[in-house]
Amino acid sequence: MLGAKLRALRKKRGHTLAEVGAQIGLSVSFLSDVERGRTRPSLGTLGKLAACYQLTITDLLDGVDADESASTKEYLPGFEEFLHDTEVDPDLVDLLMRVERRAKQRAQTKEDWMQYYYSLKAILRH
Repeated sequence: MLGAKLRALRKKRGHTLAEVGAQIGLSVSFLSDVERGRTRPSLGTLGKLAACYQLTITDLLDGVDADESASTKEYLPGFEEFLHDTEVDPDLVDLLMRVERRAKQRAQTKEDWMQYYYSLKAILRH
């Protein structure tokens, strides 16, 4: 898993998330999500991380499961059903997932996702 490898590299070098974030210009919360496998870094972010750890991107990805970097998404509980039953603007899908990741109560059902969606739409209308 890429996240576990990144965490191991960071700890081996004695760095905190804040130190790495400051060095490469990314937030602690984003880096934490990457290390926990909650989000996948872009190629640009991989380049920054590889440079931070004095590696090439190829070395950074060496030993990482190829299926992990596949473009197919593994959705959280109830999300795929929600997307199937609700006409959601594609631009809001990523935003919904980011909101849910930071929520105190995690979505478990289609109904939970609907609540996030309609709340988000109400906020964006104002």
